[in-house]
Amino acid sequence: MTIRLFCILGILVCMVISWLAPHYLNACKVIGYGFLGIAVLDCFLERDTDQTTPSKQSSSQQEPPS
Repeated sequence: MTIRLFCILGILVCMVISWLAPHYLNACKVIGYGFLGIAVLDCFLERDTDQTTPSKQSSSQQEPPS
């Protein structure tokens, strides 16, 4: 399970808990926003690593000059 999927599931759990038990609404907001922030950061960090990975692989696959 990726961190983004875990965060989305956490946000959904917070929504369900805030609907079933409204007295936990503020706690669910804080936790849900935290999960959302982690998911957004992971999207940006994973995008950076995805862009650098193919260039390293392509350089290692090149044949040395003859």
